[in-house]
Amino acid sequence: MTIERIQSSEEIGKLNRLIHDCFFSAEKIVYNKEESTLVIPYKREAVERGEPAGRALFLKKQRVPVIACFLRIHRVRNYILEDTERVGEYDFNEVEYEPGNGSLVITTGIPLKLEAEVEGIDIEVEETDEVIEEKIKRTL
Repeated sequence: MTIERIQSSEEIGKLNRLIHDCFFSAEKIVYNKEESTLVIPYKREAVERGEPAGRALFLKKQRVPVIACFLRIHRVRNYILEDTERVGEYDFNEVEYEPGNGSLVITTGIPLKLEAEVEGIDIEVEETDEVIEEKIKRTL
């Protein structure tokens, strides 16, 4: 298990590199008002943990574990989630911080409005060791 902590606007690029193209379910987002925390469970293909799984013609096959991860946004006063598309799973595109109104705006590949009103940047990215599925990837 690894945990990365992001506590300044200068580190938002690092956050985006960690979560970009990872998938989450809008229905599994949890806001804990008492702890001022918004938790977004997501999954990441851990390509670096992949293992060879044979060949098919000119392609190499690799078994890639998909691991459970969590994006925890702390110091949240309120949040907005508008899921008009209702496709189930969305991919993280990027997180932007708007200091003027204290908002973290999360954009996705499929339109979804997800914003958190925060009292400053305090975000954790946790990658667990829990494998929730495996995928077979093909490469040259």
